[in-house]
This record gives sequence, C-alpha cells and structure tokens, in this order.
Amino acid sequence: MSRQQPQKPFTRTWPARSSKKPQRREAVSPRWIASQIATARKDPGGFIICYRALYLLPTTITLCALLAIPFGGCKTSDGQSTGNGSSTTTTTDATTTVTSPTSTTVTTTATASATPHPIYVMFSAHGHNYGFTTVDPNPAQWNLAKRNKYLERKTEVEWLRDGSDGYGIKVSFQLNGEYCRDSRVLMADDNGDDTQHIRDLLTAGHSVGTHFHPYAYTGVDEFWEHYDNDQVTPAIMEDIWRTQIEEVELALGAPFRRIDPAGPRSTQELEDKYAQLMAEFAFDVAPAGEVFTYTEWEHKPWTPFRQQFPSPLLEDPSGPWVGVTSIGQVGLIIPEGKHALTLGVDQIKRRFMMVYAQWMYQRITGGPETVLNFGMMTHPDQNLQYRSEVAELMRFFGDEVSTWVGPNGEPVIQFATDEHVVDAYYDWETEHPGTSSFSFDYDAHDAGNLQPYPYDLAGVSTGLVDAEFADVIQDGSVDGVRIFSFQYREVFRQPNPFGDPPSTITGVGDLQELVYLIVSDGPADVDLSATFPASVFVKAGDTGDVSSTDASAIQVDTIPVLVSPSQAHF
Repeated sequence: MSRQQPQKPFTRTWPARSSKKPQRREAVSPRWIASQIATARKDPGGFIICYRALYLLPTTITLCALLAIPFGGCKTSDGQSTGNGSSTTTTTDATTTVTSPTSTTVTTTATASATPHPIYVMFSAHGHNYGFTTVDPNPAQWNLAKRNKYLERKTEVEWLRDGSDGYGIKVSFQLNGEYCRDSRVLMADDNGDDTQHIRDLLTAGHSVGTHFHPYAYTGVDEFWEHYDNDQVTPAIMEDIWRTQIEEVELALGAPFRRIDPAGPRSTQELEDKYAQLMAEFAFDVAPAGEVFTYTEWEHKPWTPFRQQFPSPLLEDPSGPWVGVTSIGQVGLIIPEGKHALTLGVDQIKRRFMMVYAQWMYQRITGGPETVLNFGMMTHPDQNLQYRSEVAELMRFFGDEVSTWVGPNGEPVIQFATDEHVVDAYYDWETEHPGTSSFSFDYDAHDAGNLQPYPYDLAGVSTGLVDAEFADVIQDGSVDGVRIFSFQYREVFRQPNPFGDPPSTITGVGDLQELVYLIVSDGPADVDLSATFPASVFVKAGDTGDVSSTDASAIQVDTIPVLVSPSQAHF
C-alpha cells in the first residue's frame, strides 16, 4: 500500500556535539543521498529523511562542521542535558573547539569532576502501539476507537509528568509512532494539533525517545500493521524503524537520542540490520542487560556500558552506543514476556537498596568509582492500574531517599533521564580512560563456565533475593551505622515447559523471616538483641560467607553484612 506523506515539517536545530561522544558515520553512496534529498524536496515533511541523509555524508565534505552534531540535548555546566536542541558550553578533560550551526566557535575547557557521582535514579515510560488488528469498517467508530486509545494514553503521560514535577523527578518518555502521529494528525483541527504536550516534556526537563514493537504505519486509514516475530524480515524491520522514528520526530519537532525497539533479532540478517539501523540513525542511548536478570543475582546491570553487539553483556570500549537499564512494569508481581523479576513496590525498593549498598561501599572504602543508575518503568497503556504503586515509589524516592546522605554528607541519589545518565557516563569515561564500566560473559556463564559477579557485593545480592524492603531502622546520623529491615517473601518457581528462563516465577506466597542489612562507615559493634534471638546468622556482603554470632554483639566493618535469625535464604 502507498504511504501518506508526513503532513507537517519541522526545522531541525542541531546541538553542539560533546567531545566525549564517538564520531561515527556509515559510508553511503552519493546516489542514495541524492534520492533521499529528492524525496524530501517533493515531501514537505521529508526534512527528516533529508537531514538523515546529510548526517551520513563523509566527514570530509564541506558541511562536516555542521554535521558533526549529535541527536539530543547538549549539556549544561552541571552535566545536565538541555534536551531542547540548544547549544551550551560543555565540560571535558581537554580544551576542544566545536563549530555550531551558526558558525559560532565555542571553546570548552574542563577538569575532572571532584564530586563523586550519586546514584542516578530514573523513571521511564514505555509507550506501546494500540494493538488494533484490523480497521473498523465504520469510519466514525474507527475514528472514535483511535481517539479513545490516544486520549487514554495521553492522560497517563500527563499524569506521570504532573506527578513527577512535585519531586523534581525527570521521566524518560519512550513514545511510539502511532501515538505521536495521532497527536499530530488524528487530533488536528482548525485550531492546530495536539503535539504541544509532547514538546513540553523537553521544556520541563524530561527526555523523549522511542519504544516500539513490530508495528509499521500502512499509510491507509491511520492503521498500524502488526507483524509476528517470524514475519519480520530485514526490509520489514527497516520499515518499522523508519515509520516509528519519523513520526516521533515530527510530533516532537526535534531529533532524539534514545531508541528501545522490541522485536526479533533471531537471525544474523536481523542482527546485522539492527546494527546498520543504529548506525544510520546515530542513536547513542539504547537498552541493554535484560539477560543479567536470568542469573542467580536476579537484577539488571546497574552500570551504563558500551555494548559489544550482539553479545548481550560484553563490553566494547569503542562501541557506538551506551546501554542503560530500567526494570519492567512497576507493580507487576508475576513476570510477563521476557522479563524475569517480581516487581512489587517493596521488591523494587529492595532492589534499589542493593545498588545503595554497592554505592556506599565505594564511598566508604574509596573503591573504584563507577556510574551507578537505578531505573524503574511503567507504560502509559498500563499505568492506570498501577498508579498507586508508581505514586508510592515517587514519594519514596522524592521524600525519603532524596534526603539520605553518604559518609561525607554527599547526596545519595540524583533524579536523571536516560540521556543524563549517558552524559554522566561520558564524563566518567573521559576521567577514567581504559577502565571497564561493566562486562559479563553471559553465554559462558549460561553454558556452565560460571563468571564472577561484576560488582563488589555478591553476598548482598544473593542474600536479598526475594526479600522486600520494610524500614529504615537506623540512619547513621549518630554513629555512621545504617540499618535497614527487610522480610523475605515466598516465591514459587518451576521450570518453564517452553525452556524460556524468564518465566520460571509462577507466583508468590506469604512473608517469611526478617533480614537486616547493616552498612557501616567503619568498625562497630551492633546490638540487635531486642529484635532477634540470642544467636543470629551473619552473611558477608562480599564473599557471601555465613557465620553465627550473638545478636547483642554483631561486629561490622566497611563491608556490608546481612543478619537473619535463619540461614534458610542465605
């Protein structure tokens, strides 16, 4: 079917490229470039295609000073992305000259940051296509059905925007092409369209990228066709990417940096096409790390890293994009699809406390600094049923955790978008040349060649599996000893008959015994005899070794420990 052409162009404003972002362009033929420019000249909305073609020109062309500019916001002096395409002085480890689109020369001089990175806390919103399988033959009913789906999702997008504003939370919105096209075309009338609420997200400091499943715009009756995984070919994958990406950009009125495509990559052809499209569209932020949840530690990577594609967890220091992670739908107790984690509110809080223990250990011991991030996710098409859970997590991080401080009084967390996290990673990468951020040979591990835990506190991670966060018992303000209570939850697992590891969790049961996490700035004796019986079990946070001791005289040091009256979960 022939496609309707995009109906409203935008003027692309290119921000200055950070010197830390890799400069990579794929070589393309002059004939291909000419064809794209010709298409754009015929199509008022085709400026996207034209600019994409120009972006792929070799760097030796006269326009290279203009074209060496990334997708997405540049950074302000505090390392935050403007997200609106404006040009801002950046900070690097060396003096660098960047030519802006207006030919203004900007000289940037930077020094290594003296302030340790906080834990970057992210809230993400994944927008899904509506899921229509056919077009209703009644035009009025079809139009109404589409509008209702659009308005339901818009309500949740605005709810997330408004709810986050009160806490200073910055949401990473990954919207899809159907929603964005409907804001621009379906909802348009004589007074204009409905794209302003999308553009306002950038103004408010949020980020906008795209997430989509295998749906492509057909060009007929505003219908998006779904493809089963076994139907997707490299050509169909390209069609899906182009229609989704271009419609988001047209509604946003700007390019973006983050893509999160959900679709099959089960053949070498599809893997190659994915890598080609990532290079062509020059995205530098992408999802990574899902399969780490299938290990015995059951969490996603806490560290951004350059993925050695197509290996899921191996690092490539020269890779063109940086992987960031967010755990699945907030409030979803029984995992669905490829996800493998129980995600009740208190389970999500426990997962954050595992990152917190790692961060505190680095601060206390002066260990190698890394950029740690903790991401949570909801979906505009599911958020209504999980509003109370999302609101509680916003309150927990916005009212409570935001007040926590480290051993030197530094803030524990900072709210960030996915783009902010990657920009922080670029800073860290420049300040720590040759240092690995994260790398794990999952294929070897899965085959039985067990790999070491890629963080410092394997004992904490394995010891808290299936636990739920309960309370802050002691905040460390008096003696530097921080104590947090948890309670184990019974979780039912069984082998998946289809052999898919994510589906092993089948249900949850009752709460079980208590377990405490103790994080201390230095050597201390901790008395928990008021809570626990005379003898308790202590699990070392690093090695996982278990010993028993008197509950009134638990010796702790700079390595966090877990304490429980039973070793059933240790």
